[in-house]
Amino acid sequence: MLSSMTGFARVQEQTESGLMICELRSLNHRYLDITLKLPEGCKEWESDCRDTLQQKLTRGKIDCWVQFIPNSQFSPKLSVNQGLINQLIEASQHVSSTLEEKHKPLKIVDFLRWPGVVNQEQMPTQLLKAPLRTTLEAALAKLATVRQQEGQKLSGFLAEKLQACIEKLAKITLLLPEALAVKKLKLTDKLAALKQEVEPHRLEQELIYFAQRLDVTEEIERFDAHLQELNRILSEPKWVCEGRRLDFLMQEMQREINTLNNKSLNSDIARLAVDLKVIIEQMREQIQNIE
Repeated sequence: MLSSMTGFARVQEQTESGLMICELRSLNHRYLDITLKLPEGCKEWESDCRDTLQQKLTRGKIDCWVQFIPNSQFSPKLSVNQGLINQLIEASQHVSSTLEEKHKPLKIVDFLRWPGVVNQEQMPTQLLKAPLRTTLEAALAKLATVRQQEGQKLSGFLAEKLQACIEKLAKITLLLPEALAVKKLKLTDKLAALKQEVEPHRLEQELIYFAQRLDVTEEIERFDAHLQELNRILSEPKWVCEGRRLDFLMQEMQREINTLNNKSLNSDIARLAVDLKVIIEQMREQIQNIE
């Protein structure tokens, strides 16, 4: 069973301290690329959160956003530095007297914006560690479910294309004996039309070369082996991360069909080979979404 790399999950957990929210967005990516944004006071656990994500995910561009909304009891209290305010007032009056001109007095907002005037008590962030981990793991579980559901759809698509490949390969196998016989007959007619003696040894060499050039048995056997491997992966009862293997498999299948098509035994086989190339490209496009 396959898992997709695309998905979205949002989980929120109500705790004694407030509301913890975690959003996970997953997109296609060649490797595992994690962007993590944690609330203030939780930066020290970024490494642990990354480890948790890496244990559950193998590929994809992952955007993880965590927000904490404290309740009224847990909200940090503000304190005002009265001494600093007095100093600012004195400095303002001194500047005014120095310039010997009237100036606008400092507004309340000017005092509030001054660094150090208003201080915020540090939240007891240790209380957030357990809720953060619980919420993250719940979001990961939900994301895994979404990605697996999408993976099932992709598995169904690939299974249909696999059956189409099997049917077209069977048609090619049936057409091969007749195509080879026609090619052999044409070669014999050409030799007879030469109206000159050909050395038996030379004729034997040409026939061997001709047979080797047109023989596609090896390509068909390898292509069939790749189809069996694809069927094995799709039939796995457990969840597997086979995106890279499937992508490599498609490359090998495409190579075998290209070789078969280049030999072009007849137009019917060439048409079936092109059909297979189209199907493989369709599968490969969807495989880019698989973890």
